Amino acid sequence: MNRAAAPQFSSEQQAVIDRVLAPPNSSLATKIAAITGPPGSGKTTLSEGIMGGWTRMFGRSSSMALSPTGKAARRFKEVTGHPCATIHRALVAWEKAAKALIDDPSSSKNAEWGSPSDIVPRGSLRAVLIDEASMVDMQLMLRLMQALPPWTERIVLVGDSDQLPSVGAGCVLRDVMASGYIPTFRLTRIYRQDDDSWIRVNTQRINQGERPIADPNAIDWFESICEDALSAVDQVVALAKEHPNAQVLTPTHRGPLGAENLNRLVREAVNPIANRTGWTAGETTFFRGDRVVHKKNNYGLGPSGVFNGETALVVGPVPSNDDDDRLAVDYGYEEKVLYDRETAAKELRLAFALTVHSFQGSETTEAIIVVHSSHSFLLNRQILYTAASRAREKLWIVGNEKGIVRAVKHSQTVQRRTRLTERLREKFTNSGCAGLTT
Repeated sequence: MNRAAAPQFSSEQQAVIDRVLAPPNSSLATKIAAITGPPGSGKTTLSEGIMGGWTRMFGRSSSMALSPTGKAARRFKEVTGHPCATIHRALVAWEKAAKALIDDPSSSKNAEWGSPSDIVPRGSLRAVLIDEASMVDMQLMLRLMQALPPWTERIVLVGDSDQLPSVGAGCVLRDVMASGYIPTFRLTRIYRQDDDSWIRVNTQRINQGERPIADPNAIDWFESICEDALSAVDQVVALAKEHPNAQVLTPTHRGPLGAENLNRLVREAVNPIANRTGWTAGETTFFRGDRVVHKKNNYGLGPSGVFNGETALVVGPVPSNDDDDRLAVDYGYEEKVLYDRETAAKELRLAFALTVHSFQGSETTEAIIVVHSSHSFLLNRQILYTAASRAREKLWIVGNEKGIVRAVKHSQTVQRRTRLTERLREKFTNSGCAGLTT
């Protein structure tokens, strides 16, 4: 990807650049740093600047970006122009390289060993940026830190520490920041919405444990209060029919307000299937115009693979040479992705409604968010903040006051006691290091 010009940085972004790209012999230089900020605060722009600076410092084949998900890796590459691979893919590639070297010690460290082009050979690695670091669990981070060579000079973690924690154990980014020994930079200025946007104001209020403001004159934040769950279901369907491009987000798969039921009902509203011929794979029949989500990394699909969490539009079955037609799906690539029935049954699902967890790391123009007390034990500040911050232009909350208050007042952070923060402090204290105040 060729970019027209280098990114322009705000004063708070420039402060990060000055530390992360400081020469190795500079008093400002830091080997590891954490960068956090809400969606739209310029983290990706800053990451682009860091990657470009590392290329100038260490050379083009000595630094790389990694992400916990293929969806996030693809988006990073599309936005910044710099290659990005999943952490899992890099670990597998490095393990294959190590095995090849053991099997044939005379082979060069840069020999062809089947590594993807976006993965730097371990022997050349000098700097690593970890995007969406809040989604990385403790076990995966441990494997990555163990795999990085001792000559790695820079490690930067980038993510939103206020979003949902990783699905696996731990709160790595939050714990690293809380240690007081890792330079941490918090971006505060929001670029995604206008200054008078209620989405911007209310996501900040949610993050501070305050109820969002329901302004009757708002043009981007709306609330539909429905005391019982079935009324909320009807309202979600009505809103989806009126705003067919809006993404429905809910805390759970199950129940009347879960993703499974809402997927069925919303599809009937925005893409009616009566008297139409569909394409069946496993237990699901897909129709032209269906919104779908891919559920597993598959590097063999399409021109460059399809990754877990990527959403797309069904554009119709197409004939195949083996007398069994394929399902054509448009992900916005140059070519449509073709699914056979076995792959579609295993890896493709409807996406008219998705769980907040599955949509984390993505964004949408419009969102309809379920916040109802029937999901009481699943509601917390992080899930509401994550859901609300996915929308760029318009957002509808569908639920009841009890559910909204429960989500705002209950924080999930207290539920994970990892001791990572304490262990980092012990490690640095025993090394004679002073705490940081950045």
